Amino acid sequence: MKRLWTWWVELTSRPTSVLPLALTRILIASVMLLDLLRVLQLGIVGDLWRAPAAGGIGGFTDEGSLLVDLPPEAALATYGITVAALACVALGVVTIPATVVAVLADAQLGHLFPPGDRAIDRLLRTMLLLLMFSGWDKGLTLRIRHARATVAQWPHLLVRFMLVMVYTSSGIGKLWMTRDWLGWARFPPLYRIVTDPMAGTLDPVRWLAFRPAFQVMSWATVALELSSFLLFTRVAPWWGIVGALMHVGIFSMMELGMFSWGMLALYPIVFAPWIVGRMRSASPIPASAADQGSQAGR
Repeated sequence: MKRLWTWWVELTSRPTSVLPLALTRILIASVMLLDLLRVLQLGIVGDLWRAPAAGGIGGFTDEGSLLVDLPPEAALATYGITVAALACVALGVVTIPATVVAVLADAQLGHLFPPGDRAIDRLLRTMLLLLMFSGWDKGLTLRIRHARATVAQWPHLLVRFMLVMVYTSSGIGKLWMTRDWLGWARFPPLYRIVTDPMAGTLDPVRWLAFRPAFQVMSWATVALELSSFLLFTRVAPWWGIVGALMHVGIFSMMELGMFSWGMLALYPIVFAPWIVGRMRSASPIPASAADQGSQAGR
């Protein structure tokens, strides 16, 4: 047991470059910020987070929640606070306090308009909350322009674990929901999804002839999700290329808000071995300072 504990401590505390984590911080905060600014661009900020009595479509719906049902003025102020806090996180200004504020304020917005608080919102909030302890504010900030610091690699393992949980549960859910994902259906699951008028963007008539291709892509999607455990091995970056292409495909064929970009915001950790390796070859950083410790399977 002692040997196992020693191995675990050494694995999680192994030093690695802060660059992948710093990029992840910037991308998570930027994706969330741009998603909120899109609401402002559409001119529906006041509609989403105000109660019906105040002319909106939001309102307090979960009586068991610890969050507060805010009046209209405070709800709009919460939106502004969330935007400002996320901007600070992305820029690395008072990063830890800004992260706490961003998480709480964004959760309050989700509380005021539950349909707009999607799974990707909750995942990114969770990652903000957990990774603010990772030291990801030691590089790529307004105060620290470079990313030569080192941090423990436990945040890399945590992000990979979260990704494996997301993808594996999605793959199992597909198989549990219907056998069409593995069989040869008349209308493949992926074809039905991307042509669904609720979220899909493809014309079902124009793409009808490509049903066999969609069946193959359905198999590939399940295979990719169920093989996500490879994120803990040396081939994680190669798996990440296929995963990134899948999310780009989802973005091009479906209207799911920031889902694809929110997931890709975590991919600097997936590509960490390549990112750190390139940084080591491009700058005279001691090997110990840019250790490629993020390869858990090493």
